[in-house]
Amino acid sequence: MIVSADTLVYFGALERVFAAAGAALRPGGVFIFTVEEALDAASTPTYDLQPHGRYTHAPSYVERLLVMGRLHPAIGRAELRKESGLPVAGLVIRATKRVTS
Repeated sequence: MIVSADTLVYFGALERVFAAAGAALRPGGVFIFTVEEALDAASTPTYDLQPHGRYTHAPSYVERLLVMGRLHPAIGRAELRKESGLPVAGLVIRATKRVTS
């Protein structure tokens, strides 16, 4: 199991992170993490650096990379925390490494 809560918001591109996680997990292993959600997927097809210094990620981008890495994603939405009294929208992802036969 790999758990990464509120850290991947400091990474833009996630290809190498997901590749490393997929390589480290055994079949059936689980990668659980959070990212801030890009709420305007039309203008943010992948990821975008925000004025507060963290990245937001489009759900479709995260899902596409996980599937390419043979990880099966289950994506939920949640309020990750409050910032200046306002909720920060996020994605909570549980990705399981596929079992090969």
